Amino acid sequence: MKIKEIMNSKVRVVPEEMHLIEALSRMKHNNTGVMLVKNDHHIYGILSAKDVLMRHGIHKDKLRKLKVRDVMNPNIRFVYDDQSVQLVKTVMKEKKMSHLIVLDRNNKIRGICARKDVGLKS
Repeated sequence: MKIKEIMNSKVRVVPEEMHLIEALSRMKHNNTGVMLVKNDHHIYGILSAKDVLMRHGIHKDKLRKLKVRDVMNPNIRFVYDDQSVQLVKTVMKEKKMSHLIVLDRNNKIRGICARKDVGLKS
């Protein structure tokens, strides 16, 4: 099975300068736990609601002072949509990644894949 068959093709993007509280509100509105972080035309990181909660808790006063760039994960990895689920699973385990960006062979973003998508625990 190819990763394009199970990836989430609804990719949400936020600018790195956005206030974190607004980004979290957008996540809730879009029913997603992860967004890509963009500046100009480049992806700079991944913002995960789980990462935010684990690092900063739910203290609204603290969250209001932060911007997306302050808490995003800049360690992003890419896989191609025609690669096997097993290969993607191996990459996630070896690199200890919770999300991978899925590209086509023209390097256009096609989706995002989470650990749970490939049968791994978070």
